[in-house]
Amino acid sequence: MFPEFGQAPLCLEFDLRTYEGPYYHVASFRGREGWLMAARGTIQNEHHLLSAKLIVACDENENIILPFKAETLARCGWKNLTESAIEPPELLDDLMCEREGDLYARFQRMMNRDLAGMEEQAQRQIEAIDARLRASDRRLDRELSELRRRRLMCESPEERLALSNLMTDIETDHELATANLLAERALQRRRADAAEEMLWEDTDALIEVEPLFTINWRARHASSQIQNLWIHGGASVSNKSTQAISASLRSSASSVNMKRNVPVRKSQRNQW
Repeated sequence: MFPEFGQAPLCLEFDLRTYEGPYYHVASFRGREGWLMAARGTIQNEHHLLSAKLIVACDENENIILPFKAETLARCGWKNLTESAIEPPELLDDLMCEREGDLYARFQRMMNRDLAGMEEQAQRQIEAIDARLRASDRRLDRELSELRRRRLMCESPEERLALSNLMTDIETDHELATANLLAERALQRRRADAAEEMLWEDTDALIEVEPLFTINWRARHASSQIQNLWIHGGASVSNKSTQAISASLRSSASSVNMKRNVPVRKSQRNQW
């Protein structure tokens, strides 16, 4: 995933049309901008080893973007790679620490089948809430589409205003219902995490987190000459100017050791 970018912050533009899945997966990013950070996390003890790519993101207002949505965004093509003129927010480091905690929880599940079963049950409960959220979004889209159609057909300004006010009320109710469901989801996650931690094995482990890249991104719906460069394996960047920028940034960052070795114990997760 962009291994040639190095550790210095970069700026680029994503083209949402290049995403290979359904467009609604990335539609919410249209016209937005923000930050995206990735790292390679490895955790091990005497008998077990777990390694994974960790990715976090936020928008320009430092609103958190869920990890799976950040990964979706990173699968879009991009262009206009330059050095970033601004520094990334500290929030990204906090989010990365949370992902390290998630990785340690996965490590514990790998060692304990009971934990894996608990996580599956918790995930089913959370997926049920997510299904309700998606259903609510679809229902809102249908209602608003019908009201927009009716508003276009209205000749009376008063009727158009009444329909606009109704649309605003519906959107407000939807936002409140969504906030309640998200709060319920977060509560379920906290309860599952607390129950799981009680069964964690009190074992020493070592976690190593190696930063891969930090990107200041902008997202557009349509543009030309976009490179679809979600990196798999050892794929390389074909654009020479991109290679030159990346090489320069790698050189400038090579003197800084960004790798962390952190001994992990049971009591540390809440500190992440």
